Amino acid sequence: MPQTYSLKDVAAHNNKESPWFIIKDKVYNVTELLSKHPGGEKVLMDFAGKDATPGFYGRNHSDKAKLWMKDFEIGQLGGQPKKWYQCALYQGIGVAVIAVGVAAVIGVVVHRAQKN
Repeated sequence: MPQTYSLKDVAAHNNKESPWFIIKDKVYNVTELLSKHPGGEKVLMDFAGKDATPGFYGRNHSDKAKLWMKDFEIGQLGGQPKKWYQCALYQGIGVAVIAVGVAAVIGVVVHRAQKN
């Protein structure tokens, strides 16, 4: 079973001696990557102790880079409440609302077409 870390654990590693960050609920120790990162050390340090998911995926990293990250994975984020949009109930409600909205628009279009 992988080691589990809290947000507080990760936040404590916001320095050059042992920078950690989170990508998609996985925790990474990127200390050894600092000197090897193609984008430079500063890019990594901007996310040290934080969730780096938007930064990592926002820069369109290659499949090779995504595989390389496995070398730095030390565990997973745990004990955190899910964000509201990650809950299946809300996802189901969202799908239902969209379906009803689409059906309503189609109904209006069909009704107007029949009137003409």
